[in-house]
Amino acid sequence: VANQAITFDQLASIISELKQQHLNVISVTNNSTGQTLAQGENVDWQKVFGNYDSDKYSAQTFTITVGAQKQKASVTFVDDTTKQNLAVKHLTGNGGTTAPYRTTQDLENYENQGYEFVSDGYPKTGVQYDQDYNTDQNYTVHLKHGETTVSETTPGTVGQPINPMDPTGPKYTTEMGKDALKHDVTQTIEYVYADGKATKQPTSTKRLQFTATKTIDKVTGKVLKT
Repeated sequence: VANQAITFDQLASIISELKQQHLNVISVTNNSTGQTLAQGENVDWQKVFGNYDSDKYSAQTFTITVGAQKQKASVTFVDDTTKQNLAVKHLTGNGGTTAPYRTTQDLENYENQGYEFVSDGYPKTGVQYDQDYNTDQNYTVHLKHGETTVSETTPGTVGQPINPMDPTGPKYTTEMGKDALKHDVTQTIEYVYADGKATKQPTSTKRLQFTATKTIDKVTGKVLKT
């Protein structure tokens, strides 16, 4: 961190020069009063200076505290099924350092919600921030909707979560339960002549059972096919 003692009239131009040198202004402090005019990485300094009377502060000096400009990176999680972005993780750090962030926990959270892993473009050991201040380092993680199947032998439990690790997520509905996946019917065949008179052929009765298998989207809980 470097410090400079300067006059009020010099503040705006010096801060502009510092930014061109990729230095980040951390704070501006009045040396006479000890008052900090503002501090932070995203301060609109022109607006800050506009709130002060330049004549009042013309005889006073100020200290600008600066540090290295932060590098930026991002990780975008994409739902390949819907072609929509699920979330964007914004990262910042000094050039030459490695971000502590890893995608492992976020991937686990999405998988608990029914997503399946497709690909991860983010470095496994974390992104190392480069020295290019004009270009952010951007990475993409791809996921898709997982699917599950219910049938007469493996029905869903109505009211229970489709994804056990996501109790607030989609639930099995009645159309996914055992009663909806099996239907018993009785087939009766009566033999008659064209004129409607009964034949000697006995009536035939059969019990038939129809079963269904349904594929469910684990993220939305919707039935994809039967």
